[in-house]
Amino acid sequence: MKNRALLSAVLVVIFAAFLSSLAYSQQVVGHIPLKSSQKTGGLGSTPVANPSNNEIYVEDPFDPNFVQAASGTTRKVVAEIPVGTGPGQVVVNPNTNTVYASYVSGPQLAIAVIDGATDQVVATIPPPPGSTCPATMAVDIVANQIIWTDFCWKWAYVIDGSTYQVLGTVPVPATSAGGESEVNSTTHMLYTGDQHQFIVTDLTNGTATIVPLPNSWPGAIAIEEAINRIFIGDNVLEQVYVIDGNTNALIATLKPPYVFDVKVNSKRHELAVSDGGQNIYFYHDEDLTPDGQATLTGNVKWLSLTVNPNNNRYYAGVYPPNALAIVVGPTQ
Repeated sequence: MKNRALLSAVLVVIFAAFLSSLAYSQQVVGHIPLKSSQKTGGLGSTPVANPSNNEIYVEDPFDPNFVQAASGTTRKVVAEIPVGTGPGQVVVNPNTNTVYASYVSGPQLAIAVIDGATDQVVATIPPPPGSTCPATMAVDIVANQIIWTDFCWKWAYVIDGSTYQVLGTVPVPATSAGGESEVNSTTHMLYTGDQHQFIVTDLTNGTATIVPLPNSWPGAIAIEEAINRIFIGDNVLEQVYVIDGNTNALIATLKPPYVFDVKVNSKRHELAVSDGGQNIYFYHDEDLTPDGQATLTGNVKWLSLTVNPNNNRYYAGVYPPNALAIVVGPTQ
């Protein structure tokens, strides 16, 4: 008992030191400890903000059978939602206050549908008939559709967000598996990263365009719908490609020191770039000028991030220990 009490005391001291290190950054204003906050290893958690209920949904590698829902108001985990074995990805439709979490179901993935009003699973979307490896999800929030890409068949299933029925398929002719996808819900275009190129799929007419980006490794994707601009991170060459959504042309390349994840705050017209270490770099997403950075100190790192545009708060998965750092975005 004494050893267990001593271990708990040591972990409390470590966590307190971690929190004090966050306070040194001008823009890091707090934290949300996760259920696995006493764990000291891992690769950090992947958060997704839901502006509809001001909650952040977290796929936590140390809590693999649940999606954690954290309140942006109380800064506490308010629900652990059972979703099956090993959540793969979480996406949100804030228009319907619905969360979708993919998880392992037999040899493939299924999707748990979570009502954001109750944080309860209300339905399950099974693997589509004949599917081989459905993987990446994206949401068209205006059409209320889930886009579920199957890289083996090189297409994506379009699923009705109300009935959960497959409406059809659209082509995604990627040459590699696992590329990230995002939807411009204004133009109903799906963007998928691929090695040395990216794919643009028109969800309305069911056509696809392959856009070459020679000698590149497109990864994370963020979209500024107001100006139809797409930002694609490359964590091999450590740069961000800026794409004109009207022409698919490369119009600029940003070169922060490192690139891991990218997100857009559409209400502030800001681009945030996580370096996968201790910095988040901000840019005006219209004129592409730098707009400051948030920095961690000590032996703490962050990877993936998300943003709630309603309150200009970014949430980044940090480790060790497992928690979400809360960052106030630029206000000018």
